[in-house]
Amino acid sequence: MAYVVDGDTAIPDHYYLVLDLEHWINIYDDRELTFSASADHIRVYRAGEMGCIIQLDGNADVKKLVTIDELLFKLEQAANK
Repeated sequence: MAYVVDGDTAIPDHYYLVLDLEHWINIYDDRELTFSASADHIRVYRAGEMGCIIQLDGNADVKKLVTIDELLFKLEQAANK
């Protein structure tokens, strides 16, 4: 699970920086694009198995974000095949 926050959001101390990017990020699951965003500066933080935080700083635009409901629907469809 990922949390998307803006550049002003304080990141808790138990998260550590794993990616420091500029301009864009695309995240894929096994088959398709699940998240796409652009920003002047993008930081991805991780805290063990607790998920991650994607921090978008400056001129941010989220182009695609798969919600939990969409994921559950896709899982149900796959299970019924």
